[in-house]
Amino acid sequence: MGGVTFTAGGSGEITGATFSSGQTNATVSSATVSFTGAIFHNAVMDSLVVSGNSSLTARNCTFTSNGRRGLYVETIYPQGLVTDCHFRDNQEYPIWIKANCMDMLGAGLQFSGNHYQSIAVSCSAGTDIQRSQSWRGQPVALDLTVGSTSGLTVPAGVTLTVAGPVTALCRRFEVAGTLRVGTGNGYQAWLTGPADTRGSWEGIHVSSGGVLCLTDARLTYATTGVSANGATVTLTGSRIVNSLYDGLSTTSDCTVHLDRSYLRLNGRYGLNLLGRVTGRVQNTELAYNGSHPVYALAANVSCLGSGNLYPSNGRIPVGVSCALEPDLTESATWTAQSVAYDLTVNPYGTVLSIGAGCVLTLSPGTLVRGGGVDVHGCLEALGTAAQPVRFLPLGRQEPGSWEGLYFYPGSTALLRHCQVYYAKVGMAITSAGGYVANSQFRSCSGPGISCAGTANPTFYRCVISDNQGVGVYTRDSAAPNLGNLDSAPTHDDGYNILQNNGQYDFRNESSVSPRAQNNYWGTTDPAVVEARIWDGRDQAGLGRVWYLPLATSPAAAFAAPVTGLIMAGATALQAPGGNVEIRVHLLSPASVSLRVCNVAGRVVCSVPDRLTGGVGERLILWNARSDTGRRLPAGAYLLELTARSPDGPSTRRLVPLVLR
Repeated sequence: MGGVTFTAGGSGEITGATFSSGQTNATVSSATVSFTGAIFHNAVMDSLVVSGNSSLTARNCTFTSNGRRGLYVETIYPQGLVTDCHFRDNQEYPIWIKANCMDMLGAGLQFSGNHYQSIAVSCSAGTDIQRSQSWRGQPVALDLTVGSTSGLTVPAGVTLTVAGPVTALCRRFEVAGTLRVGTGNGYQAWLTGPADTRGSWEGIHVSSGGVLCLTDARLTYATTGVSANGATVTLTGSRIVNSLYDGLSTTSDCTVHLDRSYLRLNGRYGLNLLGRVTGRVQNTELAYNGSHPVYALAANVSCLGSGNLYPSNGRIPVGVSCALEPDLTESATWTAQSVAYDLTVNPYGTVLSIGAGCVLTLSPGTLVRGGGVDVHGCLEALGTAAQPVRFLPLGRQEPGSWEGLYFYPGSTALLRHCQVYYAKVGMAITSAGGYVANSQFRSCSGPGISCAGTANPTFYRCVISDNQGVGVYTRDSAAPNLGNLDSAPTHDDGYNILQNNGQYDFRNESSVSPRAQNNYWGTTDPAVVEARIWDGRDQAGLGRVWYLPLATSPAAAFAAPVTGLIMAGATALQAPGGNVEIRVHLLSPASVSLRVCNVAGRVVCSVPDRLTGGVGERLILWNARSDTGRRLPAGAYLLELTARSPDGPSTRRLVPLVLR
């Protein structure tokens, strides 16, 4: 039998029939037909053609030895199911089917001896997937390179699930809705191009509002594996390999989650995080990529979590782009990676700028290379004796190879167990405060420490040595505290090491007399120490450095804990709308009280025990009103913050504030 046509409105239930030797053996056009145990063979063209608004059911059928395709489904309004059928020895594809009809292909399909041992999935409609659906895994590949557009579009509001095992040959995916690939059963879902060469297909483009989830999937040989713009991308146990450019690239506002995944052998970056990105990258290997394993705007570095590996990339560090002013407008934490953070990758800016009101926290073991750091908010570099935070040059280890750490008026430094080597200036502080403990400032071309304006940081158990400039330089009315034995707390009792610096270990051009008691200067002879200090003894009108008594030997600086300090630093910033955000940095649980004084020294507002919290950054919101409830006028104020621990000890900090 051959040449049977079922026309609009028609129907049929065919069992055990043979359709043979027609131009087209059977045509279903806007009809409802069921075939069971039928044989379709020896057609000149396609053996069974389905078009229009049809419903097709085919069970236990055989499609064999046809001149073109065994089954050709042209309709975009599919109904029905094809199961347990055998397609063999057809001269082109065994099946040619519109993308929107793919969920008609069910279980039990067999393919043997066809010229193309794959299913042709036609992507020729403006919107290929018009309703949410799932594609079952098939024993042969899905060839999505056929059709006039050769790209699969998943529109907004539609979910396409491609289950494994499946191999798909692709030109491109355009995803405005949701695309889910893989089922979590190992690498059984594979998206690749028509050739095993980089750039043989365009990859997956996920547009604004789109969602891509790859679970135990592989994506290979794309131009860029995944490009996301305002989208959400999740990779779990998946691989993006051999892209021409990047494995995964983002722009605009994106959310990216990578876990137990691999981005390998991509021509440029494994991961390229531009735009604003949130999410987490953890337990992921980025290896053998042509350039940096990760290239990210500084604001996106906080996405990098723990457990990542970076073997054998063209450029070893994580590339951090620092071309904005400021780079960080929100508080962030950088987790230590097995490679450094390189601040020099953007030719338009190599200095990381931390904005006012922002806190950048560097976890133990973090390594930052090159460039420099400008702090207008707060830098918390919290290393340990075993895992210090390190700031080093990118290339040759020579004095002056990078800028250093610069703290601007109103900023705060909280550094513990840090190593700052080979900078122009190790740490430059202008009208700012903070606390620095168990840290080293060595081999700088200028001063190890420079203080200007009203800078008043505290240094405890630090090493300031081997700098080509002076060890510590002060001017204006700066008064750093390098050791004050007259104060009750012990966290500022000196134990610093100042030696082997340029002409002087301490040069004070400030009008203030800074404290530097109980330090080791490489000698126990006061006359030798005094010769290493330049101050009011050398030029009238300058303050004198209080350096006696001396420590008699180098302190065990890095093993000693910092005790007695409750609050390491504080910052205050007036937010839009007039409220004031006060951020305090607690080293132990404490309650914090606030007093606000005007320029005349009169207390205008008192807020007792406003905050109780644990270790870390805590936020106090103050409405900028006096005790009488009236809005305070614009002008300068001084905030007095006192942190009290439950067992009694307290720490006080003074923070300037200008209300506008």
